[in-house]
Amino acid sequence: MRRAASAVAVGCGITGVAFVAAAYFARQVVVPTTKRKEDLQIRRVFHDTDETLMVELPASARTTAPGRYSIWFSNGAGHACIGEIVSAHAGAGTVTRRVERVDSGELRTARVGISSGYVYATPHPIGLPCSDIQIPVENGMAPVWMFTPTQASGDSSPWAIHIHGLGGSKVGALRGVPVANRLGYTSLVV
Repeated sequence: MRRAASAVAVGCGITGVAFVAAAYFARQVVVPTTKRKEDLQIRRVFHDTDETLMVELPASARTTAPGRYSIWFSNGAGHACIGEIVSAHAGAGTVTRRVERVDSGELRTARVGISSGYVYATPHPIGLPCSDIQIPVENGMAPVWMFTPTQASGDSSPWAIHIHGLGGSKVGALRGVPVANRLGYTSLVV
């Protein structure tokens, strides 16, 4: 009887350890790490002939994709929004993009960064009226940015609720606010 109890205890212990290990590894796969490595080389930051700020980056699928993106640099303290591709040099393996704005930090001295789809680091560059509010959720209150439309539509009821993805933050959902504003929607960024 004692052996059977010991075998059951050992079996439960092994099962418990296996469950904890499986849960840990599953979480590592599903939940992104909170700190990304600055692995985007910033080759050069310069002013074009018309004094527009430009950034030269290594050409890759990510850096040559059309659209607006951003570069986080200086361990997350710096943020710049980059826009259209101005030139690409296949021989040098580089792409040059227009810098739309630098929200924080000194991009001209940055040598590495992180490429991101977060076009806005804060709500302020959007240029729309924004209020900090709190809304009740299941386990307390959630901080929310509320944007009221600059031009009211015929129907004052449409709202857009912007929610960031797993492991993201509110700034990741700001990208859709200008579109919702053009449609006359009030936006909540949770």
